[in-house]
Amino acid sequence: VFAALLGVVIALGLQALFLRSGDEPSSAVRDLVLAGPALAASLSRSFPPAAWAAQALAGAGTLAGLRNLFFFTVVSLGSVVLAGALTQRWFWHSFLRGLEEPQAANRSRRRPRRAARSGRAARRPFTACLLREARLFWRTPAFALNGVLNLFLLPLLILFPVLVQGKLQLLRQLLARHPEAPPLAGLILAAAVAFTAAMNLVASTAISREGRLFFWSQVLPLSPRVQVRAKLTWALLLQFPATLVWVLAARLVAGLPWTFALGGGALGFISAWPLVELGLLADLAWPHLDWSDPQRAMKGNFNGFLAGLGGWLLLGIAAGALVLAFRVFGAFAPLYGVAALLFLLAGLVLDYGTVHYAERRYRTIGA
Repeated sequence: VFAALLGVVIALGLQALFLRSGDEPSSAVRDLVLAGPALAASLSRSFPPAAWAAQALAGAGTLAGLRNLFFFTVVSLGSVVLAGALTQRWFWHSFLRGLEEPQAANRSRRRPRRAARSGRAARRPFTACLLREARLFWRTPAFALNGVLNLFLLPLLILFPVLVQGKLQLLRQLLARHPEAPPLAGLILAAAVAFTAAMNLVASTAISREGRLFFWSQVLPLSPRVQVRAKLTWALLLQFPATLVWVLAARLVAGLPWTFALGGGALGFISAWPLVELGLLADLAWPHLDWSDPQRAMKGNFNGFLAGLGGWLLLGIAAGALVLAFRVFGAFAPLYGVAALLFLLAGLVLDYGTVHYAERRYRTIGA
């Protein structure tokens, strides 16, 4: 998890370096390498353990070398202890608590007073399935990292070059001078949110993430309809913060008026409904349950690619319909209603097909 986050930071740093270097990115890299002492000093100020390790090696056998080695060892051991404590608190605690829930339920049946309290606090089947999806997702770091980064990384990658190159003022002037620019920008915002939803790995791996334990979902006294609706709802709940990031970026960074920023975000979130349905349909048809590494359940799952292709095809069809609608209305504002109607109809059709397909498919998965 930390390695992946570090890779993202390094990639963004290199991108910033190349963008600021102009037409000759190789010269920027050469200047950075030639400035060896300055680079080393900068690294030592930003990350002192690196300087301690280098000075410990350079001063081996001396008192200064031993002192730097001591500092480096203490920081390294402290980092290991902190990582172990966080793992114990976030992962194993949740995992063991999940195993203890059935035993706690059995004990509560033996005690009438506790049984009465647990009966009053009993969750509805849909809520229980939704919480089960959340626990399975968050307690596995590979699932959480791949699912969340896939939704939030795209806005960052698109906005980062604009921020680095300093072109925000031009974009703000364009939106202020042309009356038709804000409605068009809102539609572009909706397309960006929809493109992110098409890459939503949370829905296209919802079945695969259960792995060999999927048989528990088959024997639970809950209909596949309820379980599928919970998986779809969880995917949309994760899509909502990503949509909010797009809206805030469009308003606060690009200066898009709130009316079109909220309208574009709402339209994009509506479009996420049928796109998420397509992802779950792909995973229902070809679930990947035989895995030992959680990364294979998401990054190594071909269903994410298939769901993305299906989502982009749906978006292409919607874009063609909007072009025809623009020729009829001659303005961008009415296209919001046309697009919302198209995606709502597509969502209703796909939801009906997904639920009924799950009723038949659940019994045969893994057979």
